[in-house]
Amino acid sequence: MSKETEIFMKLSSEAIIQELNIEAGKRESYIAELEDGIASMTKAIKGTAEDLREIRKDIVCKEYKAEMKRMRHTISALRKDKSNLISRFNRK
Repeated sequence: MSKETEIFMKLSSEAIIQELNIEAGKRESYIAELEDGIASMTKAIKGTAEDLREIRKDIVCKEYKAEMKRMRHTISALRKDKSNLISRFNRK
């Protein structure tokens, strides 16, 4: 091999290595962007899960309050009935 061919091959190899390093850097950057995207999506999903938990809590709380209101109404009606029965019993 001549000196020119050796120099050309050496330059060619260095150029290829440099291009491969640039390509590797681009891919590492892309991977880092994807990892950041995954991290932000994970946070959003956790936030959504917490929001759903809070909504469920509110719904259950409203259901319990409605049930308590129905029970208070039923108790009030039963007390009235009890009072009416006692007053009827005392009249006889």
